[in-house]
Amino acid sequence: SDGDVFFGFSYASADFNGLVPRQNMIGWESSSAFAFKKWRTTKLSAEGTANGFYDTQNSYWASLHNYTFAGGLRVDSGPMFVHYLAGVSHLTATSTAYDVSASQNALAMVIGGGFQFKVAGPLAFRTSADYIMTRHDVFAPDTQNNFRMSAGLVFSVGGGSPRRL
Repeated sequence: SDGDVFFGFSYASADFNGLVPRQNMIGWESSSAFAFKKWRTTKLSAEGTANGFYDTQNSYWASLHNYTFAGGLRVDSGPMFVHYLAGVSHLTATSTAYDVSASQNALAMVIGGGFQFKVAGPLAFRTSADYIMTRHDVFAPDTQNNFRMSAGLVFSVGGGSPRRL
C-alpha cells in the first residue's frame, strides 16, 4: 500500500450562527492517507485530517479558534481526488469587551476534493476546497456552513508517487 502526508496553509469562510458575521479565517491543514485498494490510475484510501483556523475581531474584542479533526474515505484518480470525512469540530470564542468565553465540540462533516501536482520525486503541491458542516450551539443552535481552501506540500510514502497532469 502507499500513501501521502500533507501540510499547508488554509483559508476558511466561517459561519458562527450570530456570534459575529461570517468570518474570513486563516490557519493550517494537515492530512494523511493510505491506499488500500487500487485500480489502474484510481485508488481508494483511508484519510485523516486536522485543521485549525484563527481570527480576531477588534470591533467585538473577540478571539475565535476553530479546530476540526475528521476521518473517512478518499478516492484518487490521476492528479484529482475527492473525499468524504466525518469527525469533530472544536470552537472557542472569547470576548474581553463582554467578559464572556465559550467553548464547544460538535459533529463535523467534510466533503470536497482537490488536485496534486508532482514537483520532484515524492514531493507534490496540493490545492483543495471543502465544504465543512457543523452544528455548534454556543450562542444559538444552528448549522454552520463553512468553506475551506488549502494549498501546501504533499510527501508520498510507500510505492506510489504523485501523478503529473
